[in-house]
Amino acid sequence: MINLISKTLSIITLSMFLIACGGGGGDSSSSSISSSSSISSSSSSSAVSVTSTNVALSWIAPSTKVDGSFLPLSEIAGYRIYRGIDQYNLILLTETTDPSNSEYTLTETEAGTYYYAVTTYNVDGLESSYSATISKTVS
Repeated sequence: MINLISKTLSIITLSMFLIACGGGGGDSSSSSISSSSSISSSSSSSAVSVTSTNVALSWIAPSTKVDGSFLPLSEIAGYRIYRGIDQYNLILLTETTDPSNSEYTLTETEAGTYYYAVTTYNVDGLESSYSATISKTVS
């Protein structure tokens, strides 16, 4: 099988916006992260908090094929976004069918480290290899 793109989605930006209590988390060297947090507590000595992290993924559409020839946007059918708790075991999260849409936002509500990657697929159904994998820790 011929790979579709030599460097698929060479840039992925991971933006994090922490909502509710417990912010924080790590980043990877290929991501850009900004965060803010606030604390919500109930009356008395006990506190109830929920961590919810919006993860905004964005990428740049590839412009060349593996052989170095030009890849027009009209040959890209969409993108597949993968997610996992292990960087080597990613599972398809969703698929976009608009090649001009290079953003996706999701909400992580469970504590842990999450890994993300994106692929491009063309009008013939051929899929590229994963982009660089990026991670974020939700606490």
